[in-house]
Amino acid sequence: MTIIMLKKVQNYTMKLFPNNNFFPKFTALAVIIFSTGCATVDQQLGTDLIPDKLQMKVEIDTLTEINAYTCSVDSLITSRWEEQYLGSMISPEFGRTQCDLVSEYLFNGFHSDSMWGDNPTIDSVVLMMTINSTIGDTNYVHTISMYDLKQSLPDTNVFAANFDISGYVDSEPIATFSGKSNQQYIKAHLPKSYGERYLDTTGRIYLDDELFYKKFPGSYFKVALNNNEGSILELDMTNTQVVIFYHNQNKPTPDTSNLILSYTNDVLYAPSNGFTIINHDYSLADPIKGIDASTINDTINSQKKTYVQGMCGLMTRIEIPQEQIDKIKNKVKALGYSNIVINNAVLLTPLLNPSTYSMNISLPRLGMYYNYQMQQLIPDYNPYVEDDSYELPYGGYLNRAFKGYKMDITTYVQYLFSGKTNQNKTDLACSIGFEEYPTGCFLDNGTSEPMKLSITYTMIK
Repeated sequence: MTIIMLKKVQNYTMKLFPNNNFFPKFTALAVIIFSTGCATVDQQLGTDLIPDKLQMKVEIDTLTEINAYTCSVDSLITSRWEEQYLGSMISPEFGRTQCDLVSEYLFNGFHSDSMWGDNPTIDSVVLMMTINSTIGDTNYVHTISMYDLKQSLPDTNVFAANFDISGYVDSEPIATFSGKSNQQYIKAHLPKSYGERYLDTTGRIYLDDELFYKKFPGSYFKVALNNNEGSILELDMTNTQVVIFYHNQNKPTPDTSNLILSYTNDVLYAPSNGFTIINHDYSLADPIKGIDASTINDTINSQKKTYVQGMCGLMTRIEIPQEQIDKIKNKVKALGYSNIVINNAVLLTPLLNPSTYSMNISLPRLGMYYNYQMQQLIPDYNPYVEDDSYELPYGGYLNRAFKGYKMDITTYVQYLFSGKTNQNKTDLACSIGFEEYPTGCFLDNGTSEPMKLSITYTMIK
């Protein structure tokens, strides 16, 4: 249509102005006028044809009145950890973290076909503890006491960080020795009398695991408390062992050999139990830089600063007030809509006083749980399905640009609005795989910036 009209204008103006440059200028102006007129779109065109019950509208609301509380984590299962820990460390942020170790051990064989042989004599007993890595002061020297368990552990492979070991441990240690944090091994000489208890020349206990565990329930390793930085040692339990060296009077040739007792926490290798007992003393935190211990487990008064800590320390309980949810529902209803579909919901939790240092010690990722200690995950967070080719939309990683954490919790928020769940309190804690971090993060909920829940949703009639 526009081209035909321009052709007619061209013929007419050429007749009027055969020797004038008016036409090019007029044509350019006409193109702009006609094109603009034809590009105008009526955005409401056809909306009256959509049935009333299918009318939709998208809204965005940001909730800033989120309640947050700091809660202790004391019953997390540590027997499932891939590594076990031993040591004591003080940080200005969280005070002292102390890790003691309990482990059964396995008979791992004689290096002699005759087992003990005739008239065996113990020559020496050596404990070798293999260190994978050190957290804290690598020059720190620990004082470690090794105890016998006087009775078998409960018949379960599930042990928590707060397990009460007192009724299972002998009152006197087998030995007390030093362990340097900067070495690959801790080597300790145990009394010969310790090795002599294994002199069962009939060999029965070495052929029956139940008899062996009943007679030798396991060991308990306890570190002396430190008053300075200290360190925590990550131990390789599959390469931690006691070696009993001995000789015998075999005829015609006496034999020199050894017996190996292996500690392990690899259930695929052997059914032994190993776990870390963890204690925290927050009174040793720096009074200015450290946590406010008086707020821990106060679940009545919402706090402006909360904490998340690894090593079965602390978590932040998040509460989305029901009145905030009802407020959005009432607004949607007042606008004449009856249903809400959550398109996107992102929880933003800023760090308190963010700095390069605070971000360096913060946890790499936070997980969100209905119940952290029971490991009950919200629907958006299931890291077990992640691999190199797939990552959850949930996120939860430390975002240095934002200086905090962002969690996509769309499904969980949809459940809240639809009534599929009424649990509006969740636990923000260490992500699975990061529970063993001894550090943590300080979260802001209104000191400088509040936690926020940004919700994009569609209203449907």
